[in-house]
Formats: sequence, C-alpha cells, structure tokens
Amino acid sequence: MQQWIRVALINDQSAYEQGKARKNLMEFSERVLTLAEALYVMNEKHQSAKQNNSGSLLPDQVIESIRKSNELKALSKLEKSNPEMVINAFCKTFSYVYCNCEIWDLLDAAVTNKNEYKVYKPNLVLFCQILLAFIRIANIFSNK
Repeated sequence: MQQWIRVALINDQSAYEQGKARKNLMEFSERVLTLAEALYVMNEKHQSAKQNNSGSLLPDQVIESIRKSNELKALSKLEKSNPEMVINAFCKTFSYVYCNCEIWDLLDAAVTNKNEYKVYKPNLVLFCQILLAFIRIANIFSNK
C-alpha cells in the first residue's frame, strides 16, 4: 500500500494534485493501517479463544517467525488492548462511501501514473477489492 500511495502522490494528473487531497490521503492511509492492526488483534483474540497452537501442523519455529513478521507498529498499548475502539473511531471518521472513493482514486492514480516510479499493476484491482471488503467488515462490526 505504501508504494501505491507514493505513486499516487507523484502523479500530477490525479485526484491528488491539490495539497489538501494529499493530506487527506496520508491521514486516510495511516488510519487504514491502524484499522488493519486492530482487526488483526481482534482476529488473534478470537482464534486464541477457540484454540491454542497445539493443534497446528506448523513447527513452533515457523509460528514464531510468523508472529515476528506480524508485529504491530501502528497501535498504542491502549489500542492493542481495545481494538474495538480503533475500529469504531475509523468508521465514525471515514464513511464507507468516502473510503470507496479514496480507494478508487488511489487505483486511478496508480494506473494512470506516467512517472518513472512504477507500481506492479496486475494485482491493484484485487488489492482494491480486498481493501474495500476489509473496510466493509469493519463497518459491519462497528454497526453491531
């Protein structure tokens, strides 16, 4: 996603020509990362409540490597202990309609980029759809 944002910011023929649009994109992308971590924490809590790793077919070394690569960087200690707070705040700040527009603007900026800084385009639409589904799940959870 970070590479995608860089391409959008340097594309001078996109929705991000104006400084305010670039600022909004930066805030949105930072909040999407915290949302992702919050949903990850919730999933981990749910998974650990259902079972422990003793039933895993993966060696402990692989499980530990996965844990290390999934270290949380965007959430504070308070947010890690209360990920629901992060999800609710995201959904109150950014409507699903806004998220949809922002993500499609990002896609457009990446696809129409003619600068030397490139992004691998074949997976962008899939990533866009997954990100929107991810945000939709957060909205469903937030509206419970």
